[in-house]
Amino acid sequence: MKIIINEEQFSTELLEEMRPLFYYSYNEMDESGLPYNPDFDVYLAAKDSAVIFTLRDEEAGNTLAGYSFYFVTQNLHSKFFKTACCGSLYVLSPYRFYSLKFMQYNFDKLHNVHGVTDITLTIRTKFEKLMQKLGFKETGRVYTLTR
Repeated sequence: MKIIINEEQFSTELLEEMRPLFYYSYNEMDESGLPYNPDFDVYLAAKDSAVIFTLRDEEAGNTLAGYSFYFVTQNLHSKFFKTACCGSLYVLSPYRFYSLKFMQYNFDKLHNVHGVTDITLTIRTKFEKLMQKLGFKETGRVYTLTR
């Protein structure tokens, strides 16, 4: 495998490539019991505030093997800071060995290129050790009420 990690402009074409991975991610991690039915128009409407990183396998025809989708906004509590909230992050199972490198690339670009000071992720799997390696600390809990 020859892996390429890049920031890409969000487009309809990229969204089409991401669709199968959205489905895999949902089936692997969702605990809500709700049917899979994403509103892709919401993703397209947010493209101006979206920062997308991709993990591709060059030897497999530049196949999309992972992605991360961040919403970058002004921090609500301080106009001096930008915040990135990870809306979705997924790496196909055979490529998870590259997750640390992929996420480090994401965070470096968000900080150095986009001026982000705070990055938040909601993790639905056992990711504690990886997050600690990346310098994250647990600052809260997420509770979900599904009806």
